[in-house]
Amino acid sequence: MKILLCSFWTLPHVGGMSTYTQYLKEGLENLGYEVDIFAHHPSFDSYYILDKPEIRFPKLPIWQPIYTYIQNYYNQLGLQMDSWVLKTEAERYSFEFACSLLELDAYDLIHVQDLISATALTRIKPYSVPLISTVHGWFTNEYNLDHPESGEGSLTWRYNQYLENTGVSNCDLAIFPSKWLYNIFAGDMDIPTARLIQVPYGIKAENYLTKRNHTLELKPPGHKVLSCIARLVPLKGHRYVLEALSMLKKERTDWVCYIIGEGNQREQLEVLSKQLGLDKHVQFVGKTDDVPSWLQQSDIVLLPSIQDNQPFVIIEAQLSGKPIIVTDAGGMPEMVEHGKTGLIAQKASAESIYSHIKTLMENEEMCLKMGNAARLWAQERWTIDKMINRVIALYKQAILQKSEENSMKNTVRQVKAASIKSVYPYADKNLLDNKDLENWKQALDNFPSNYTVPDPNVVKLIQKSV
Repeated sequence: MKILLCSFWTLPHVGGMSTYTQYLKEGLENLGYEVDIFAHHPSFDSYYILDKPEIRFPKLPIWQPIYTYIQNYYNQLGLQMDSWVLKTEAERYSFEFACSLLELDAYDLIHVQDLISATALTRIKPYSVPLISTVHGWFTNEYNLDHPESGEGSLTWRYNQYLENTGVSNCDLAIFPSKWLYNIFAGDMDIPTARLIQVPYGIKAENYLTKRNHTLELKPPGHKVLSCIARLVPLKGHRYVLEALSMLKKERTDWVCYIIGEGNQREQLEVLSKQLGLDKHVQFVGKTDDVPSWLQQSDIVLLPSIQDNQPFVIIEAQLSGKPIIVTDAGGMPEMVEHGKTGLIAQKASAESIYSHIKTLMENEEMCLKMGNAARLWAQERWTIDKMINRVIALYKQAILQKSEENSMKNTVRQVKAASIKSVYPYADKNLLDNKDLENWKQALDNFPSNYTVPDPNVVKLIQKSV
């Protein structure tokens, strides 16, 4: 079986989706499957297949003309475009173009890892090739948490919701790691629940159960080590940890906290840390490739997210035998049994986080029992073999279903040698003949017969929003 794992985002990168994709590829290949990963290059300047340097497509010649085209199209209609929507639309069509350059009909199945690639592949893949999506988060709400002006009812909200709805509803099967995320999509979208499947993440436990030789100079004598391992973005709630630590500092100073990760909030969080007088207690480490060593030498692990799905760092902390403090946001309460394998604080509550840190620091026996219980539970719950076997079963189910559909419909993929013109034609026809669009004209035969730019559903959505 030949599988294409596909993501619009850069791969590899530091984050759960990248970890999942790599584990999935390795697990499938160990069982004899042929697996390609197609994604943005880490430089974001091209699209490529990992470990196949001969398959890499420069991005700018694809993206620039279509961005100009989309911008002029909506200007001609007199529609004021949201900058995020405009940029994402151009990115999506460019990714569709790049995917069309692959021999998609050579794959037995395509497994997408985000809403943009899911929506893109539903528009350009051969009908006969089944499409599965793993949904790693609730993107519409995540974006709103980072951009409060894009709240419910705004064009940005409705556009992101459209991408999520389209990306999930047009897949043959959709995988959700957590019950929380499953319930959001099962409740809000008119999708048969038989196509929505919960499959928890799995992980290579041996990386965390084995004693590490790498010793980090972390702990001043007599001090406890706290670690917070997460991207430095608003979604992860670091400010609440810093505020909690400022409360803790008033009572005791025998601790140090390491903030491990990178993100666009780093400078802001460093300023806040100084304002709270935490300079001697909080250190910003940046990105690390050795999470197991940091966890091994930590006493308490913190994850104060205000929304999260099924964070790998919780699994990693549990396998490392460490007590972890999480919040009641998203799917995290499914991962921790309060008082037994960790503690659950109220999201966006520095007071609640502080209270739990204080409890653990005052009770070393509780920490040890909690860490041991977490390790035993994690070894049973988060096995990579369980995840791989369940995903393979879904692959076989999707392939069988699609084969039966193809037999009934006798579907033959149709392509067109027409033009890039939308069903809502742009008034200035000369733009369609511009030399900048030569790359797109070369790819026309790769597109399905009903393919148009822009996506007519998005045009309607924008027209209704003005």
